[in-house]
Amino acid sequence: MKPILPLFVLALCTAPLCAIGTRTTSNAVSTAATNSHVAIAESADSSQKKKVETKVDSTHINDTLRIPSAQLYGPVQLQEPVWEDSVNSDGKSYEEDEVKDLNTHLVKNKNLRPTRTVQQGEAIDSNSVNGIRFTVDVQRWTQAQVSTKKLKDFDTYVNGVPQSGNTIFLRPGRTEIALLTYSPASARDTFDVCLVGKDLAKAELNSSKPKAFSLMICFTVNASIV
Repeated sequence: MKPILPLFVLALCTAPLCAIGTRTTSNAVSTAATNSHVAIAESADSSQKKKVETKVDSTHINDTLRIPSAQLYGPVQLQEPVWEDSVNSDGKSYEEDEVKDLNTHLVKNKNLRPTRTVQQGEAIDSNSVNGIRFTVDVQRWTQAQVSTKKLKDFDTYVNGVPQSGNTIFLRPGRTEIALLTYSPASARDTFDVCLVGKDLAKAELNSSKPKAFSLMICFTVNASIV
């Protein structure tokens, strides 16, 4: 006959097994939770990375069109300022605005002959006002930004019309862009101009081809009611 162990002995023998089993299950749950948090964190990092990459890629959509040369009109030498210490509401000297107003023909007059061709990277005479013109041919309406870090002070004209800022609109066909530059004696201006915008990769600069135009034919139909 086999000996029968008391109940309290059996309880002592089986208790560690239960504790070990409980601890193992707890560790498995903890490991699964940790892995879940890591997976969520990696997913969030991946999603954030995709967002950043999307933002970076979107900045490369615009084309940068560097202007290799342009027609120079001028220079018109500056005279001594009339009011040295007077400024207008924009903080610019009156003499500067007056000189620009008196020399808008450098960027507006279609019959004016250019002085010479100015090349990219070429210095612009200081203590002078100049008109710099170039043309751009595009196939559809295009918005562009006139960008330069080498011209300190200039006004932008499109087909002889002054623009309120450096953002311009190019219509299908040929557009003349002109810069009326103001270079005081202390200026060290250089012709280094770019157009930045979408769909400029196929644009033509300073084309010698005949200017494209559209011909509109209107028909008048006289209908009589019988």
